[in-house]
Amino acid sequence: LKQKFNPALLDAVRKAGKVIQLKPPLSGSLKKWLEERSESDGIKFTEKAASLLIENVNLDLNLLKKEYEKLYDYISSEAKKVIDEDTVRFLVSRIYSLKIFDLVDYLGKRDKDNSLKALRSILEEGQNLIGLVTLIHRMFKCFLYIKSGNSKSSVTDYIENNMKVPPYFVGKLVSKYIKLSDNYTEDEVLKVFEILNKYDISFRINTIESKHLVKKLISEIIDIDV
Repeated sequence: LKQKFNPALLDAVRKAGKVIQLKPPLSGSLKKWLEERSESDGIKFTEKAASLLIENVNLDLNLLKKEYEKLYDYISSEAKKVIDEDTVRFLVSRIYSLKIFDLVDYLGKRDKDNSLKALRSILEEGQNLIGLVTLIHRMFKCFLYIKSGNSKSSVTDYIENNMKVPPYFVGKLVSKYIKLSDNYTEDEVLKVFEILNKYDISFRINTIESKHLVKKLISEIIDIDV
């Protein structure tokens, strides 16, 4: 960093704020490992299959190695040594946190069938569901900022202050939320907050019934009518 920029300029920037050296996305190094390992083993991943596998393991190299062995064992007995997207979907489960993000995205798209399918997969994990409710709340909070004007700067500030995501991912998330917000009117977004507030208390005092409650919550959001 110091070799590319004038030291005096860096000092001036530090006085006004702070200098952050951003690291490139980890997906690149995982993809390189996958390419080198598969070439060494005499098998091949399609571009989409490689991307899906890396996404499904949530950029975890150790998990990638484990899932790779599973795929290698499968494909080694096949005549065609090419792993496609369908093979990855069949053999490699998405980690729990990604399943939650899938469901939230489907809600944003108002995709009822895939929302319910994703919900069933989440409920099979038997995990605490408060995190899911929090992510849904955050998405609709972003929608509300977007609907109230000055959308990009407001949403960017909210995401930076409330979501633990890498700086390079913030812009991508903002663009996604701006696009998804078109699927809901402002009145519908406000109605969703009423639904979320109603269920929030129930979730916190009745964890035993959380599976039943989250099913009702998702159904009410999907079928919202203002």
